[in-house]
Amino acid sequence: MFKKRLLALLLVMGLVLSACGGGEDKPVDEGNGVEDTSDEEAVEPGEKDAEQYLNTWQQEEPTTLNSAKNSDQSSYLVLLNVMEPLVRSVEKEDHTLEIEPAAAESWDLSEDGLTYTFHIREGMTWSDGEALTAHDYEFGIKRALDAVDGAGGAGYLIDCIKGAVASMNGEIESSEVGVTATDDHTLVIEVEEPTSYFLELCSTRPTMPIRQDVYEEQGQGYGGEADSIVTCGPFNLDEWVHQTELKLSKNEDYWDADSVNYENVSWRIIDQENTRMNAFLNGEIDSVGSNKMEWRQQFETLDNVNHDEVTNNALDYLFFNTTKQPFNNAKVRRAFSLAVNREEAITAIYNDVGNPAYGWVVPTIQIGDDEYRDVIPGPLEAMKDEDPRELLIEGLKEEGLSEDPADLTVKLEFGGTGEKMKEIGDYFLNSIKGTLGVDIQVATNEWSAFVDQVNNGNFEIGYMAWMADYNDPYAMLSLHLTDVNGLYTGWSNEKYDQLVRDARAEEDVEKQKEMYEEAETLLMEESPVVPIFNPVNNVYRYDYLFGYTINPFATQGIKYGYTSGR
Repeated sequence: MFKKRLLALLLVMGLVLSACGGGEDKPVDEGNGVEDTSDEEAVEPGEKDAEQYLNTWQQEEPTTLNSAKNSDQSSYLVLLNVMEPLVRSVEKEDHTLEIEPAAAESWDLSEDGLTYTFHIREGMTWSDGEALTAHDYEFGIKRALDAVDGAGGAGYLIDCIKGAVASMNGEIESSEVGVTATDDHTLVIEVEEPTSYFLELCSTRPTMPIRQDVYEEQGQGYGGEADSIVTCGPFNLDEWVHQTELKLSKNEDYWDADSVNYENVSWRIIDQENTRMNAFLNGEIDSVGSNKMEWRQQFETLDNVNHDEVTNNALDYLFFNTTKQPFNNAKVRRAFSLAVNREEAITAIYNDVGNPAYGWVVPTIQIGDDEYRDVIPGPLEAMKDEDPRELLIEGLKEEGLSEDPADLTVKLEFGGTGEKMKEIGDYFLNSIKGTLGVDIQVATNEWSAFVDQVNNGNFEIGYMAWMADYNDPYAMLSLHLTDVNGLYTGWSNEKYDQLVRDARAEEDVEKQKEMYEEAETLLMEESPVVPIFNPVNNVYRYDYLFGYTINPFATQGIKYGYTSGR
């Protein structure tokens, strides 16, 4: 089974909201779960400033700009701006998305819905002047689906491509998957079954191009430094000072350069909240996000700052190593899940901002014309009456362990050493211990060390956040498929696999809802993961910023951003 993607525990607002013109929040209309709290009289942009630049930030250092191996949001935000996907999901004035041609100026779909033919633009170039061709997209996609080259990356996103799963599992060579450049400007992609959201996937990281000669020359170092890759997007990557800043500049040779406004972009890495807040107040960065009342009250007194409240496409959760006793037992896992008081957690550690999560699918995802969570209640709601301590004792008995919860000691691991991580750890220590009576040990680790532990199965319980990459329930539910294992839990269930696979292929939306609901209920009963809350973020940006995106599934990056009246 191929390795999973791991997303850094991000305190999501920092990464997502900073990247798109300084305010990638989400105050939208019905169907996206967002409340619009912006001023009634929105400021209309005037003439664009003569000098166009953006000072933005993100919380975490990008791990790699190798799109085949990329797995974290901080890297992806940069990739969207320095690389050119086949298409882009572009946000319109009503905040809905529209697929817009990017590297592919057009495409055709076969009558049976199984073959996409993309027509790649002529005249596109890499940052070193070499021609960008369909072969670069074929190479990039196949690297993402390779059992070795793409290990731990985002290849699972395109598991619908013919042979993708077999390739990621090492059962076939990546050269055998259904992706072929028939000439320099024609890319043919075959899918296993009709996939309604496939074009959305073609705007994401595993479909980005990679130049074979550069990739092979750099080897393991590809994507680790600014000079270890060539780029082809709206912006060039000029400099990458690790843990400090990335500097971008407008790509004058970009095919759509006339649409790009920013001449220069400073992308700072700022992991400390107080440092970010002061940088915003001092005008060093153009936007910021905070749920702390002390900062919110201060920012909301500023006349030149706009505020939006954003429900994100994200989920904070606990996850178990189901290969280790006692978490190989579903009753034990469900006991821990039901022991979490989600409403209390939001108050205690999330500043009363956020929505309790009683299911795995995030509230911004739609199914048919409906928001998924509006038509399919979170399965954990129906399990609230179960006694978690009794469940725990039953599970311990089944495992032949002491039936006294006080005799059980478990370790909860976090990927982060900051103040917030410690605060979250202390809450779960006291909360779960108080409900179940078990001994909880909390460990905070540097992110890289945490990832290594999880990859190697050296953990019992972990805490992370996840963001849906595209607007379909499969984006979340596919993570637990046996042959995907997008999150390391070791959990596998044949019935779940079949339900999720069948639901994706089902064209009748009502039948699809039934299958996804049954699958999600099974997942929550088995509880390899414990959804806790869906973040709601308060975002503040200076009123001179325009052209930013607020739909979390948009992939236009900062391409259309600009300033007016800075």
